[in-house]
Amino acid sequence: MKIDWENTRTGIWGVGHSRRPKGLVRQPGWAGVMKCHSFWFQWIGSAELLTENGWKRLEPGVCTWCKPGHFYDLKSDPENPPGHYWVRFDLTDRHGNILSDDTLLPPEILYPPDTQWIEWALRRIVDLELRDCNAEAYTNALGSEPVANVATGILTGMLMDLDAYYDGDYGPVEIIPAHHRAAMNAAATRLAESPEKNHNIADLARDAGYSPTHFRRVFKKVIGRTPKTYALAVRIHQAEGLLSSTSLAVNEIADNLGYDTVYHFSAHFKRATGFSPTEYRQKSKEAQLGAM
Repeated sequence: MKIDWENTRTGIWGVGHSRRPKGLVRQPGWAGVMKCHSFWFQWIGSAELLTENGWKRLEPGVCTWCKPGHFYDLKSDPENPPGHYWVRFDLTDRHGNILSDDTLLPPEILYPPDTQWIEWALRRIVDLELRDCNAEAYTNALGSEPVANVATGILTGMLMDLDAYYDGDYGPVEIIPAHHRAAMNAAATRLAESPEKNHNIADLARDAGYSPTHFRRVFKKVIGRTPKTYALAVRIHQAEGLLSSTSLAVNEIADNLGYDTVYHFSAHFKRATGFSPTEYRQKSKEAQLGAM
């Protein structure tokens, strides 16, 4: 590893999860010079990130590590907007100096070998912090000390893992061919655009030009999930948005998302989020009232 982790401190500034609205290309006020480190996992959609080396394409399964002192801008695909789990943090040495040396840090655009682990780590950090402070995004000081310590530990472990991977500690970095990425991102977009449908894996594989077994293997390598678990994750995220921003009844949401029964929807939702749909809606309302 290039970073001296024994003498490096990680401090979280804020966490959250979001998906940009359809029709929006640029978010006003977003572009600028980063004041701290910012790490995102893109789980859905398509976007382009402006770095000092030009525009870089972002697709599901791609991670972004924005560095302090660098200028960034983000363009969303208006028809297929990106969704991210994100965390902002500091890395400081034993003297309190911010670590921003590009020669020590992994690249800005990351293709981790195990995207499922990266997504789990960020989801867990976000869940811990937001559950503790009862909000949908948190950009101030952390919540209770025990929760902060756990969240910081998970983040540090994830960053150490990426540092080791990109420094070659695990062997040569695997490069996934561009045509595989393009085919799997197209399939992921198809799943995301109609989460209420029960997509047949054989049909997805045939349309992409793969056998079903090879399709599953490549899809998981590129996207970080199997097609089935990715489709379920899309449904859950859509449900979160409907519960927090509409007055639709839970059974209507279940029907809109293609569930056979409200029981199956509620069971899947609680397994994925830790809350029943009703509990999630109540917490969302409380968070919105608290932000007023």
